[in-house]
Amino acid sequence: MNEENSTVVGPLILTLWFILIYLSTLLVRQKWPKQQEWIRKIVHVGMGPVILIAWITNIERNTALITSIFATLAIVLNYRLSLIPAIEDLDRKSYGTIAYGITFTILLWLCWPKENSAIIAGVMVMAFGDGLAGFLGSTYPSPSWKIWGQRKSLIGTISMALISGLVLTILSSFNISSPTNGSIVALLAISTILEQLAISGFDNFIIPVVISFLWQFWTPVLL
Repeated sequence: MNEENSTVVGPLILTLWFILIYLSTLLVRQKWPKQQEWIRKIVHVGMGPVILIAWITNIERNTALITSIFATLAIVLNYRLSLIPAIEDLDRKSYGTIAYGITFTILLWLCWPKENSAIIAGVMVMAFGDGLAGFLGSTYPSPSWKIWGQRKSLIGTISMALISGLVLTILSSFNISSPTNGSIVALLAISTILEQLAISGFDNFIIPVVISFLWQFWTPVLL
């Protein structure tokens, strides 16, 4: 895809994707009004493909950064004013969506587009690993415990590790240079531990930033 087409096609696909996520939250809220956490997880998981769309359509740096900044400001505004209450309709205090937007902006600024595999690694682990772990952990009963007042479950923890490992393994298969298998195991272990320790939604910031940095640090430099 040439640069001229990417400046139009990329943002258009992203806009359609955001609309699809929003409509999905409305549908779930209408059909399962008591499942507030499901709505957040749709947004959580749905944000993962955003970085893939940006990569596939070659969205250039400035467009990506401006889009991310405006999206983050919109998230903050929604958090304060509840313009779209479905996204922030939770019984517990969480800054997860705000942390998500800030994380996207920081990673795009630091890594895009030269280190795109690093940002993809961090965001995809966060979106699919943590997102699906939260969904499965809250939906299916399993042994659980509390860390700093937040419930963690066995099925959620196992899901986080397995899905993170799967995401990182698939990503490494598409890159000429990527971390070794041993490093990928270390990455999935670190992401699982961070998911246990983070509170108030700040895992949405800590996990992708740490995983992106370590992915880049552990990727061999091709001479």
